[in-house]
Amino acid sequence: MINQRPYRLLFILILTLAPQMLAGQRINFGLYAGQGITLTATTEVLDFNSKQTVINPGTEEIITMDYLNYQPAVVTITAQADLDVSVTVSFPDSLRLVEGSFALPVDLQFAYSNLGAINETTAKTQAVPVPLGLMSAIFPVSRRAGGTRALPPTPQHVGYTPPTATAYLFIYGSLGPVGDVGAGTYTGMINITVEYATHD
Repeated sequence: MINQRPYRLLFILILTLAPQMLAGQRINFGLYAGQGITLTATTEVLDFNSKQTVINPGTEEIITMDYLNYQPAVVTITAQADLDVSVTVSFPDSLRLVEGSFALPVDLQFAYSNLGAINETTAKTQAVPVPLGLMSAIFPVSRRAGGTRALPPTPQHVGYTPPTATAYLFIYGSLGPVGDVGAGTYTGMINITVEYATHD
């Protein structure tokens, strides 16, 4: 029997806004996984400055960063290959100034890749974006040619270790409009919950 307890990945977006430009962003990860599902954060920085765009507060400019051309935050899911996982995310609608009351709008979304890519670069080219505004997706850990699983998975028993596979999550999006905000460090929390799908 498979334990259906969800596993959570928590990380914090940190953004520094200087009076003349965005300085940098940092993501801190707290990983909570086990019993068949392993979550790993492979990228610690979601850097909107990779576009090398200088932003002045008050300009109402929006910075958009896609997962193919820029470096998204990356999380891998390693789990039983013949099962489906349910991924639910909770994104903040804004980042908050650590020492103040200013907020900076942010629109984040995610894409997943489950074609068995051997590296992150290949996985990005095979990723399926989840439409902006949707916060969950159910997909096979390893995509099946025939779609839905035809046979139930082999029950776990002594001497049998089910095969595992790795799927990728890419987190990306847009920042702004910057508007009239204060300089400093902006933070936000993202929750990612991964569990085996029951299809009930």
